[in-house]
Amino acid sequence: MTEIEEEIQTTDEAFLSASTPKYLDGIKLEPLSLMRQTIGMELSGPESSAFFDAICKIWLCTQEPRKCLATRIDRDEARIQAFAWAESRGFSLRNYKPVLDIYRQLNAEIEASTEARVETSDGDPPKNSGGLRE
Repeated sequence: MTEIEEEIQTTDEAFLSASTPKYLDGIKLEPLSLMRQTIGMELSGPESSAFFDAICKIWLCTQEPRKCLATRIDRDEARIQAFAWAESRGFSLRNYKPVLDIYRQLNAEIEASTEARVETSDGDPPKNSGGLRE
């Protein structure tokens, strides 16, 4: 179990962790919202490395929502801007740990918060929990 997994073991802990502002290199990050996650996936693509994905998604967390959406117009330019941002802050293949650490923490929070399940005293799922209808 990683340090992040030890810190975030319940949905409550995930919520509290996700609600706490995150900083990278002194820069306050915006939340890794659904929009930023989705645009980040578009920027990095399915065959990218974790480092490439981290740079794209963390850079998006430094951008206002409209700027994030604008990156979809020219994805190559957005990738160039993301890596220029990373390089300007000294991140590299030799200095990757701060970016990957915050990336992993954000992903762990998202994963833990989506594991929320409603529990009932009798063990049956509540009537409005979704799933197949009879």
